[in-house]
Amino acid sequence: MTATFHYISDAPNAFDVTLDKVKRVDTILVQSADHGQVGIGKIVIQDPTGTAGNSSDAILGLKKITAVQSACTPSRMLTGYFAEREYERGDWTTAAGRDITASILDLNARLQFRAITGTDGKRPAESVSARMIWLLASAYLTGLVYDAGEVDYPSTVLEKANYKNRFPGDVLADMALKTRLQFHVYYDDGTDHAALWFKDMNTSTDQSSTLSISNVKADIDNSTVFAPARNSKLKRDPQRVVAGAVVPYTGGSVYVTRSATADTYAWRDRVAPNADTKSAAVAKRLGNAFLRENKTEEDLITTQIRLPAAKVNLVRAGQRIQVKFSHFPGYASYVWCRILECKIRHPFEMDQIYDLELKLSPQEGTFLTEYCGPDALGGVWKGPYPSTTVVPPFVVTSGSPVYTYTPNASLPTATVQWDNKPTRYYGATSAPWDVEGTFDSGTMYWGLKGGTGKNLDLFLLRYVVDLGTPTEIGSALIAKHGVMPNGSPEYNGHPFGYAKHTTDGYTKVRVRGSNDGASWTTLADYDKVYASVIPGTAAYSALISIANVPIPGATYRYFALEFEKKLSDGGFAGFIGVDANIGKFYAFSLCTPGAC
Repeated sequence: MTATFHYISDAPNAFDVTLDKVKRVDTILVQSADHGQVGIGKIVIQDPTGTAGNSSDAILGLKKITAVQSACTPSRMLTGYFAEREYERGDWTTAAGRDITASILDLNARLQFRAITGTDGKRPAESVSARMIWLLASAYLTGLVYDAGEVDYPSTVLEKANYKNRFPGDVLADMALKTRLQFHVYYDDGTDHAALWFKDMNTSTDQSSTLSISNVKADIDNSTVFAPARNSKLKRDPQRVVAGAVVPYTGGSVYVTRSATADTYAWRDRVAPNADTKSAAVAKRLGNAFLRENKTEEDLITTQIRLPAAKVNLVRAGQRIQVKFSHFPGYASYVWCRILECKIRHPFEMDQIYDLELKLSPQEGTFLTEYCGPDALGGVWKGPYPSTTVVPPFVVTSGSPVYTYTPNASLPTATVQWDNKPTRYYGATSAPWDVEGTFDSGTMYWGLKGGTGKNLDLFLLRYVVDLGTPTEIGSALIAKHGVMPNGSPEYNGHPFGYAKHTTDGYTKVRVRGSNDGASWTTLADYDKVYASVIPGTAAYSALISIANVPIPGATYRYFALEFEKKLSDGGFAGFIGVDANIGKFYAFSLCTPGAC
């Protein structure tokens, strides 16, 4: 049950020195998980002989420090860097005796270690995914920060930007602003690397602590539920609340408003951050997202818990943890909060017990229109999580059979959203059609095919999103993203709702609304009649690339996105085309009035 502190240097002058005289009660280990902000702690090294460090170097700045508690799994309390040091006599009386008080920077400091000096820092307009792939593989982060599985790769389109003579942290800050995601660097025990978190801390369930905090006596067992300090505080601040936002962009600015916020609080305007925005359209979307994020007061909880050594690392910055405070408004039941900062202290000069000071921010859920707009294309379902469900029964006005597919909330980058082959399909004059996993040059992920004389009168796929309560929707964005391999017949102008056919047919896209999941009202209905074919040849037809479908005044709990196809006399019907190197292909966003 021993805590050890190591003073470390990497090659070419490698060493690993154990610091055997550390003043526990004056040492604070700080981890930060707040938009790349560097956590700053301190360590007090007692040096009675004046020989501390490596070869009596008295501790050099920017060398690495690690703190390990062997009684806990995982064992690492901190990985950081020595910063400013102060040397003083302390309690020593010998000529060389001294205390060394050193500031410690956490791993977020690595985002400012290497400047972007190459021409690759001049980035073209590209997706967040492409920019992230470049950054992590660049000379500016290689060997410093890794993707250990907590990095999202959105296909949100970024404008061109020049990062030369700036730092990786600046790139991440811009990407975080455009995607409304958060980032920080943490120590990954499995890989023994500094790893990047780039996700939505509000909606992600990753990195959940196995411990909880409650001030209700019946809950506390000192095994998985621990009591908070009596001086715990909830700070509820309206500083961020705004009803109007000015968003500058190159050549001008836009002004966007949200009157509902003013109705609840009061009218106040702010200038929103813009990340070098070039166009009015992007500025407007950023402004609307800014207003949605700042429509309520901000809660920040500060608390402290006391843990035994065997549990000290089960609560870390960046994790989410359940908390209950009977005297805080809104926290009488357990609420998930993200840990923005964790300070580890020794209350005594021993290693058996630790006090953890925590800054907590409640998970607020998904903003309905957070990713709305053509610059937000991607393969992740754009309805609110985690309440996305398929709700039976399904009533289709034609009474035809329906194939339903449950949305997958988490798919790898290089795959499509609808990644399962259908198991139910219908042909009115002959059946069954064959399930096809690939087609032509391998670009179709799945679909249905049939030989001459086999007809597909109706093939319907439906996604349903449950908003929990009736919600007013102003429009729905339906979009395809990515291209098919150059040279394939699908490449030019046929990106979505694709079909190869030898006779005429159609594809339809509908948006429907329902309050009971059974009776559906059609809100938007888009038809695409396949182009007439030349006898003996095959035509390649598609529906849309991007459509922002207006559905003003629609207030429903459930919204459905439907695709319907009809073709006859052979051919192939598929909904998604994908190449292994392309990625995700569509987005479906429900947008509040005026948001898209």
